[in-house]
Amino acid sequence: MRVVPELGYTVAGVAATVGFQRARTWAAGRRGQTAEEPDEAEPVDVVAVLQELGTDGRHVRLTQLQEAAGLPDTKAVRALLDEADIPVRSGVRAGGKNGPGVHHTDIPAHSPTTSAPSPGCCLCSSEAANANTNTRPDIVQDEHNPNRWHVVKEVAR
Repeated sequence: MRVVPELGYTVAGVAATVGFQRARTWAAGRRGQTAEEPDEAEPVDVVAVLQELGTDGRHVRLTQLQEAAGLPDTKAVRALLDEADIPVRSGVRAGGKNGPGVHHTDIPAHSPTTSAPSPGCCLCSSEAANANTNTRPDIVQDEHNPNRWHVVKEVAR
């Protein structure tokens, strides 16, 4: 039986490719990383992904969160949730399945938008409606929340 020379080229190419892949995996293992893992992993905002998945009062299973965030396994999801102080319950029902995940009441609320405060105008809707006094409240912006205002004292005009 005669052997076709092209078959030898194909076998040699496959053997060289497999050998190169094994050598690269071996070298990556010597450096302390696997070949599939990148050197720098992009940080994942697990709270934002959780809020997106948990809209309309839905629970979120750890596997759903893992797939949406692109994390390698649910251990990484648990670690990020522990870091964010979000409790994981042993059984929640989401996506037609039951498993460990985050209950909808444990999902943190969206933070308010950080819009610029109104420039020097009064926030009172009826400032000029009171004809009995000539005072208006002094309104001060909260130090911790730029979207919140406090009435401090009455100021004479």
